[in-house]
Order: sequence, then C-alpha cells, then structure tokens
Amino acid sequence: MRKESTISNEFYAFSDAMPGGICVIDHEKRILVWNRTLAGWSGSSAEEMINRNLLEAFPHLASPAYRIRIEQVLEGGPPAIFSSQLHRFFLPFTTNDGTPRIQQTSVIGHPGREGEPLHAMIIIEDVTELDREIHSARKLRDLALREVQERKKVEKELRKSEKSYHAIYDQSPIGIEIYTAEGRLAHVNFACLKLFGIETAEEVLNFSLFDDPNVGDEEKKRLRAGESVRYQVLFDFERVKAHNLYRTSRSGTIWLDVLITPLQDPEEGTMGYLVQIMDISERKDAEEALERSRNRYRSLVANVPSVLFRCLPDEGWTMIYMNTRIEEISGYPYTDFIRNSIRTYESIIHPDDRRYVHDSITRSLSAGEQWDIQYRIIHRDGGIRWVQERGRLFSPDSMTRYLDGFIFDITSRKKAEEALVIVNKKLQLLSGITRHDILNQIMILNGFLSFAEKEAEGNQELLLRLEKIHRASDMIQRQIEFTRMYDNLGTKKPAWMNVREMIEGVLADQIPIRQNCGRYQVLADPMIEKVFSNLMENTIRYAKGATGITMQCEEHDDMLVITWEDDGPGIPDEQKEKIFQRGFGRNTGLGLFFSREILSITGISITETGIYGEGARFEIRVPGGVWRRFVEETK
Repeated sequence: MRKESTISNEFYAFSDAMPGGICVIDHEKRILVWNRTLAGWSGSSAEEMINRNLLEAFPHLASPAYRIRIEQVLEGGPPAIFSSQLHRFFLPFTTNDGTPRIQQTSVIGHPGREGEPLHAMIIIEDVTELDREIHSARKLRDLALREVQERKKVEKELRKSEKSYHAIYDQSPIGIEIYTAEGRLAHVNFACLKLFGIETAEEVLNFSLFDDPNVGDEEKKRLRAGESVRYQVLFDFERVKAHNLYRTSRSGTIWLDVLITPLQDPEEGTMGYLVQIMDISERKDAEEALERSRNRYRSLVANVPSVLFRCLPDEGWTMIYMNTRIEEISGYPYTDFIRNSIRTYESIIHPDDRRYVHDSITRSLSAGEQWDIQYRIIHRDGGIRWVQERGRLFSPDSMTRYLDGFIFDITSRKKAEEALVIVNKKLQLLSGITRHDILNQIMILNGFLSFAEKEAEGNQELLLRLEKIHRASDMIQRQIEFTRMYDNLGTKKPAWMNVREMIEGVLADQIPIRQNCGRYQVLADPMIEKVFSNLMENTIRYAKGATGITMQCEEHDDMLVITWEDDGPGIPDEQKEKIFQRGFGRNTGLGLFFSREILSITGISITETGIYGEGARFEIRVPGGVWRRFVEETK
C-alpha cells in the first residue's frame, strides 16, 4: 500500500506521466513511489515494490559507491549523479531485445511531510539509444580522424557513414554540443541553436566552455578532472548579453537540464566534451505549480477552525492523518494519535459515550450515509469538552477504506444550551404560576357573571352584554388552557423523529390514514407530534364528509416533501395563508399557528396547496440536512 500521509495523489499521477523512471525513498530507504515506467522496465508493479527496502531489492546499491552518495542526499547534501559512462546500469533492467538498459541516474532531495526527514527522488533516464547513437558517432569521428589517407573507396564509405551520423546529430530533439579538448566549441546541432536563439553555428564556434558563466565553478573543476557532470540550472540570457558571449534572440530565463561528458581515449586522455541540453522549463513550472498547490492545501488545512481527520475503520479508529487543531480541543499534540503512537482517539472519548459513538458510526456505514454526532471527550487537564463529529466513508478503490471527517468544539454552545434550559424552566415555572392565577381570576369572574345574569333576568339588553362578556371570558380561558400544551416549545434540543411513529401516535379511529413514510426521519422539535395531531384535529373538525387521509413522503433534489391530504371540501384560496395566522378560525385560532412555529425551529415550512372543492392538502417541506433515510436495526 502507498504511504498516504507522505505522498500526494497528484504526485503519483505526475510521476506516472513522466517518460523516465521515478522512484522516491524515505530516510529508511523504503520505496514510496515506483512509477509506471519503472514497473514496465522491471516487470514489478508499484504494489509489489512500494514499502520494500531499495537496498534489499537491489543489493548492489548497498556498496559504498552507491549507498554513501544516496545517504548524503537523504541527509540534505547535493544531488548525486550516476552518469551513463561511469555507472551505466544503476538498476539491472534490460530492453525488449534483452540487452542491458543504459541509464543516466540522478538522486535529488525530495521534501517529506512537515516534521518528517528528507526523502530522495531517484530519476532514471533510459539513454540506451542515445548511447548507441553517440557510440556510433564516436566511431565515425575516429574513423574520420584516423583514416584520412585511406583510399577513395574508404573515403566514400566514410562520408556515407558521416552523413548518417550528421542526420542523427542534426535531427536530435536534444541540444548537442561538441567541444575540443581545450573546451572550444567545434560542433553544435540545430536543436541547440534554436534553444539558445542563435541563427548560425558560425556565430558561436570556438566559444569557450570554461568561460560560460552559466556553468558553475564546481562543475568546471570536475570536468577538468575527467568526471561527467549533470546539473539543472536557471539559464539567464541577460548574463549572456551582459558578458557579450554571443548574439541571441532570446531573453529572460529558462530551466535547463545539462549533461557534460568528457570524451576519453585510453591512450590520449580527454579528447573533448559532449554536452547534452534539454529545456525543462515546463517540468519546472509543473513542479512549482504542484508545490503551490501543496502550500495552498497546507494553508487551508492549518486555518480550518476544526479538527480534520482520516482514520482506518478498525477497532481503535487508527488515525492516518489529523491536523494540529486537535491539541486545542484535547490538549494532546496530533502526533500522539497518528498510528496510535501514544494513544488512540477512542481513549479520550468519555467512557459513557463510547458505545453511542461506535454504534452511530456503524449504523451510518451500513446505510452508506454520513454521520453527525455529538459526544464528550476528556481534556488533558481532566475537564470535559463537548464535540460534534461529522464524517463519512471514503473508498478510492475496492481495497482501500478510510473514514474522513471533521470534529468541532461545541463546548461553549452546550453551555449556552444548558443555560437556556435553566432559563426556560424558570420561565415555565413563572408561566405556570401566572396561568394558574389567571384561571383562578377567570373562575371568580365567571362566578360573578352567573350571579349578574340571575339578577338581570328580564333585562334583555343587559343579558346580551353579559353574554358577550361570558364568551370573551371563555375564549380567554381556552387560550390560556391551550398555552399549557405548548409550554415546552423550544425547550428541548431538536431530535431525529421517525415520521411513521409520529403518524401512528395520531388517533385515527374516525378517519383512516394511508402513508408511505416509514423510511424517513426528520430533525425537529420533539413537539412536532403536535403538528400531526393538529392536522388530524382540523380534518375532523372542518373537513366535513372526509373519508380518508393520505400521507406521502417524496424526495425532490435535497428536500423531503411530506404531504397530508384529505378528501373533504378543502380550503378557499383567500384563506390558505390566513389559517396559519394567530387567532384565525372558529376555535382558539392557535393550532396551525403553533404548528408552523414548531416546524420553523429547524427550518421546516408548512403551506396549504390544495384545490378548493377537492380537499385540503398541507405540504411540509423539509430542507437538506434536516431529514434522512432511516435504516431500522435488525432485532
């Protein structure tokens, strides 16, 4: 498996897109990346190679000639170059025809994740064909130098071979320069002229390799010692112009990958220098864009006001990734939880809440849905913190499963909710006392009204006035009694309520109910049951002749629409909105008003959309996030 916390998916994709071989190892020389090219050359897939030790997979690399230079890169040293001349076969691969694959290998430092040791990226280029071409070209050149005096037939054959060599040399997409033993430019191909913005080769012949300011002093020293050098340089055309080295049509800077190889003769020593140059500006731009993307991601993660995590769906929820916000919530550094190095995340969950958390996540995974739960954790200082966790299963392939999510600190909100509960209890107490006192006064009022009505017998006008006072008193009494039913409105936190169970709680003795809502739950004030009781009461009271009620639950995009329909006379158009106003109607005028208030606590709306004459139709619209499909547990 890949090391998820170290190498990004973008880098895997980037490495697989490269034509050369890319291998990344960590400080312990374990393979983290084995790209598609290496898999093809070696016959070993990435799955087989990743997490293997490089030196165990290829024992010859354990020799000091390789191991020491690789370790220097891992310790922050300069890149290591294993040239195709001195180290022709860095890894034992062969071409399709079975011949050894000649390689030009670079080992450069590659940043690990923050806080981790430096990695090493091994870049392998297949130069088999190029080596063959160069080897052939060298032979042709040697023949030309040694056989000048041969017969015309030999000269003719030589010219023919040289023509073939020049065709390869001139048509190569790689810039090629050939210098004399003294470092003077003798030959340059078209690709190189184009790369440097030079019109003709004559303009740069005799140019001194060792006077080029874009070649570093260290590289020049190694070349004079007969070593091959390879380096990447930000080539500056303005320096060329400032030193008046040659005329160029280009300006600015480009990134170049340069390989300079001394041309050695066993008897005569260094006979010249072969320079191969590639423009890698696009590759550098891609690397910089990737780094910018990584920095943006790091900044985003660092500034998210919550804990981000990725864990395994195992018994202890082994954390693969967790950002630094966990320390603010728990008091423990994030490193304590990664791979359960010091403690598991489960260990800081309050013991009384662990079963609830486990069961909630298990049910959500079974239903293929995200979870949204609240529970307590124990802070490092021993205090209790309330958190809210939202997460879901992430499975990039059939073999890999992670749990990804956020954890928010809701301790302050919980304290505010607890304070609100206390205030509501006090208000309920005050409301109950006040209601009791008002009802006592109404009872006294009604008693005096009864005496007054007896004394007013025979005075019709006075009796009518007393009757109006009596009706007003009765209305006040009904409204006060009605408020008792809604004393708890908003005093309890919203909960997931099963629609089917709420409907079953409605008395349907007089009018039967048909429904299909058994699969759904809504997040609402627990008094939502009163909504359906009010709807049933309205149907019985006003839908004269109604024989049945139909309830439907339908999903529309991210919304759940619950409809309540009867086959009574319906509601006139001019009253469809008025019925939800306080005081409208022949009874208390509060039932539908309070129903709308109950639903609005969690953003649920209710409207009447029926056609007058065909029956009433109440439409309850539940927004996304406030409803879910319900999976009943198997008993």
